[in-house]
Amino acid sequence: MRIPFPVRIRITFVVLALAALAVPTLAQAGPLRVLAVMSYGPDFPWTAEIMEGIQQELGDAAEVTWFHMHTKRDLAGGPAQAEKAFELYKTMRPDGVIACDDNAQAMFVVPFLKDKVDTPVAFCGVNGDPAEYGYPASNVTGVKERLHLAESVAFAQQLDPDIRSVCYLTKKSPTGTALQGEVVRLEDTLPARSLDYRYAETLDQALEYALEMSSYCDLLFVAALEGVPDKNGNPVPDSVAMPAVARAFDGPTIGTSSYAIELGLLCSVVKTGQEQGRLAAHQLLRAMTGTPIKDIPIQTNILGKRIINVTEMRNLGISPDPMALKGAELTRIP
Repeated sequence: MRIPFPVRIRITFVVLALAALAVPTLAQAGPLRVLAVMSYGPDFPWTAEIMEGIQQELGDAAEVTWFHMHTKRDLAGGPAQAEKAFELYKTMRPDGVIACDDNAQAMFVVPFLKDKVDTPVAFCGVNGDPAEYGYPASNVTGVKERLHLAESVAFAQQLDPDIRSVCYLTKKSPTGTALQGEVVRLEDTLPARSLDYRYAETLDQALEYALEMSSYCDLLFVAALEGVPDKNGNPVPDSVAMPAVARAFDGPTIGTSSYAIELGLLCSVVKTGQEQGRLAAHQLLRAMTGTPIKDIPIQTNILGKRIINVTEMRNLGISPDPMALKGAELTRIP
């Protein structure tokens, strides 16, 4: 039997209306719920950058609940904080999880979420090899943190052509260990010879190592000092540790982030937390809206920003070729 044209139109409208009711849109369902577990506190500049990137990407599509493990300040208390994060996860029942930096992976995602729940998880800020955490997993993908080490060494050489060797100084911590692994992996790509890698357990030891290495290294890489204890056992922020180490070395220094250069290191090609946060949030949005995790590969940050502390450059008596300054962001110590 042939259905009259007006009736076919009415039937079509009914079918479309029923389909709209059966499959609500994101706007109809309300914003997605995301739990973001941060290894460090919100006062740590790197964490603040990542949080900014996450918010930029998610916008109004998701409501983010933040949980800070504060492992820069209290590494030993990290597992207890991870248990609290998991209790929050069970209460909140989020649509997705973002876990930032290595401690959140080792202490939270791997023991509680990886291959144990259906909730999609996106990591970011991971210095170590993701495979060490068993990533990718059935419900986990994310962003590997790429260190722009070769580019930073080459940039320092543009400012000071006499640089032939580089040494490394970090706090004794999981991040410091992961950074050393990255240095070893990249060593053959460096335009300067790597001579030494030291872990400092206290601020005084960091200053001692910096002074010692100044006698045989042309360039010092400084990173992950946040929370290194002073002589009284109190954690020291990067705002105190970084400039003190730079003064003790009294030579060209490079780091991994823009705030390290602003605090007194000489220069670097830096990664940004904003990029880490944006990429991880984008991956999670895809997973929460139906893309299988297996179709969302692990990514690596690609952007780098050249930055120079001109105050430190002048303190060291460096007068670079003007072309080395072209396109670089300049900062000063107030």
